[in-house]
Amino acid sequence: MLSVSFTVVATAQNLAPNPGFEDYTVCPSTPNNPRGPICDSWQSGNGSSPDYYNPCSTGCQGAPSNLEGYKTPYDGVAYAGMQALNTFDTWNYEYVEYIMAGIPALQKDTAYVVSINIALAGIQSNYAIAGFGVFFDTYGSPDTTTMENLKVTPQVDYTHYGIVSDTLHWTHLIDTFIADSAYKYMIIGNFKDKYHTDTLRVPGGPNPAWHISYYYIDHVSVQKLSTYQSTAVGSMQVCKPVVVYPNPMTSSTTISFSNDGSGACTLALYNMQGQVVQHLDDIKTTSVTIERRDLPAGCYYYHLFNKTNIIGRGLITIEK
Repeated sequence: MLSVSFTVVATAQNLAPNPGFEDYTVCPSTPNNPRGPICDSWQSGNGSSPDYYNPCSTGCQGAPSNLEGYKTPYDGVAYAGMQALNTFDTWNYEYVEYIMAGIPALQKDTAYVVSINIALAGIQSNYAIAGFGVFFDTYGSPDTTTMENLKVTPQVDYTHYGIVSDTLHWTHLIDTFIADSAYKYMIIGNFKDKYHTDTLRVPGGPNPAWHISYYYIDHVSVQKLSTYQSTAVGSMQVCKPVVVYPNPMTSSTTISFSNDGSGACTLALYNMQGQVVQHLDDIKTTSVTIERRDLPAGCYYYHLFNKTNIIGRGLITIEK
């Protein structure tokens, strides 16, 4: 059997600006104004008013203690916050907040790893949801006037992580996508309306009649898959030793690895053009078999990961 230990050989670059929301021009003192900046490089992704929390604040926008609850930053000292869903019974529309930032233009037909870290705010929320995602666009926000749900489909959808109700710990959400355009903006939030958002009633909230789901967000990352390095706090290592046998393969190959109990794994197999040719979710064993099926001979890149770690990645060759 061939044992292969893959290591990072390229320098990773996080394309998300001010990823931990540490840099600011104006210290927050009150909840943000609609469509205004929240900190350096980040602003509202629609007409709503997401928030910024920093210990420089002498008012209700501090960190770790603030108007929405108490939360130690994922890293650094600051973080952002947003209402992922708000359906006041007295309102006739859904209020949803997003945050948006400009990024260096993505390379078309290139694979990227996108991750964010979220935590439910304990004081203001009486609902937890599943539905966070990241939408990439060339021109910015599709609608800077509405305070409602943006009617777009995010390229990165974290719904498969399920309802995130943890108020004590940060939940690390990570997924990959292939850029089909030279996107220059990213928008983070819940892109599902109330009829398609999975919810869970939780203790909290200022008024039982208010349906509020408020989340803190910290450390955003957008990296090329080819140079990806994990940003998860406390992760073991970027790439763990794995066994790929046989490699080269003709009809199938098996990837054996150590599953450290961090949760189900995902396997993505890419061709040399960066296109996903096979994708397997919810892997809970310590091995996974890749069947050739109708794949042509050549080199392929596999990426095996869970919520917190890159478990293995590297090249697999298919012979004629």
